[in-house]
Amino acid sequence: MLVATFIYSINGVFIHEVRPGSIEEALGGIGTNLWSIALFIGTLIALIGIAWPERATGLTMESIGLLSSGAATLLYGIAALAMLGTVATFPVSIIFGYGLSCVWRALQIRAFMRTIRESSGEL
Repeated sequence: MLVATFIYSINGVFIHEVRPGSIEEALGGIGTNLWSIALFIGTLIALIGIAWPERATGLTMESIGLLSSGAATLLYGIAALAMLGTVATFPVSIIFGYGLSCVWRALQIRAFMRTIRESSGEL
């Protein structure tokens, strides 16, 4: 799903005609640009972090990227719900599920890293 989000975000950053109308209406041009950039950078950092050879740095990068892309996804869900109303309940629930899972995983990684630091005495 992260790869699909990254591919979609490339279009949002570089091809402005592909943006969702609900985001454009809710956030305007500048807000939509910021949303697209947050989604692009967040997913890129998360994907690089997953592949990073040094585990602590990779997990930190993955956590930061997931937090950014999760927040951007939740923002999109809120905008879609605000603009489209209850007709968007089903698709928005999927969007919220993905956004919340990104944020949840980022928090899990941070808790894991904190546990490792505490057990190694680096607090």
